[in-house]
Amino acid sequence: MTALTAEDAVELFPTFAGLLLLKDAGWKFFPNDGTEALLDGAKVWPHGWRDAIRVNDVNDALGMRLHLPGDRHSPDEITWEETGGLEEIVHKLLALPQPESRLAPARVIGRAPQLWIP
Repeated sequence: MTALTAEDAVELFPTFAGLLLLKDAGWKFFPNDGTEALLDGAKVWPHGWRDAIRVNDVNDALGMRLHLPGDRHSPDEITWEETGGLEEIVHKLLALPQPESRLAPARVIGRAPQLWIP
C-alpha cells in the first residue's frame, strides 16, 4: 500500500484543493483536538494577527481574522468572520488584505472564546 500524495488526494476530493492553496500561502494545519471539527488551520502574521479556519465538513467551514492582545487576560479580538462551504471560505481568506494594510478589516466585531486558539 502506497501513501496518497497531496495531488492524489485532490484528484479524489477536488474540494480540498483550497487547503493546498492555503498551505502554499504559509498556513499550518493541526490534527483534530477532540472536537467535532475535521481540521483546524492558522496563518500567523506579525504584531499579534492570526487568520484561522475550522473545517467541519466540505459544506461547513468557518474563517476568522483575530488580533491577539499582548496580555493573557484579554480575549482575542475578532475583526472578520465568515461561514460557508470550504471552497468559499478558502477564497475569502486568500482575498483578505494583509492585516495592517489600509483595506484590511480592523474594527473589532467580537471576542473569541478563550479555549480555541489554533
